[in-house]
Parts: sequence; C-alpha cells; structure tokens
Amino acid sequence: MYTGLLHLHSALRWVILILLILMIIRSWAGRNGNRSWSEGDRKSALFLMISCHLQLAIGLYQWFTGDWGLALIQANGMADTMKNVVSRFYVIEHTIGMLVAILLSTMAYSLSKKNTEDKVKYGKLFMYYTITFLLIMISIPWPFREVGLNRSWFPGM
Repeated sequence: MYTGLLHLHSALRWVILILLILMIIRSWAGRNGNRSWSEGDRKSALFLMISCHLQLAIGLYQWFTGDWGLALIQANGMADTMKNVVSRFYVIEHTIGMLVAILLSTMAYSLSKKNTEDKVKYGKLFMYYTITFLLIMISIPWPFREVGLNRSWFPGM
C-alpha cells in the first residue's frame, strides 16, 4: 500500500504543477486583459485546491508511516536528523515547504470566491499561484538534486 501511495503522490505532483501553470497563465491573462472571472477559472482553481489537499493527505500518511519522516526522527534523534542533508529535507524542508504551498493555494481559492473586481482578483491570484509554484518546485525531491538521487522523473518507471 505504501508503494502505491508513493507512486500516486509522485504522479499527483504533475497534475498539480500543470494546474498551477494553467492558473498562473489564466490569472496573468486576466490581470493584463479584460477577461471576466469564468466558470472555467473557478473549476480549475477548485480542482487545483482539491488535488493539493489530496496530496497533503497522502503525504502526511507517508510522513507518519514511512521511512522518510517520523521514523527518521525516532531512529536517529532530531539532532542527527538535522545534520544530514537528505534526512533534514524529508523531515523538515519538504514538509514545511509543501504545507505553506498548500496553504497559499487554499487561500488563493478562497480569494477567488470573493466578490471583487476581476482585475484585482486575477492580480492576487497571480501572486499567490506564482509563489505556490516556486515553493513546490523548490520542495520537490527532483532526481538532479542530492535529496532526489535514485528517484525517477515519473512514478513506477
């Protein structure tokens, strides 16, 4: 079960990244043009938030039951975990970075429901989604980073 959830967690990152890029483009276009907030915008923002929350639930399960979260702290102690770059990344940096990113995407969705002028709404969404995207990109254990060595770009491959 853990391996299946790990693959789902890895695959869902691509869904989230694609949706974030879509929302950044839509909000940029809305901020700089005369677009009105549409039902498509609302649904894209909602699906992004739902995907992020599902990712959070899977990630928390992995953190508490897998080898790269609570188990590292219990086995090595917090001081030794913090001294190791890879352990620190999974126990603290990845977890906190993603929690903040999910919080920002949830706040963006909440802002999208407010009855404000469309240009102002798109401007705020552009800022929130861009910061969310950057946080996620920094917090992912990419295969080219030390913390992501021996990991695949695509799950199960």
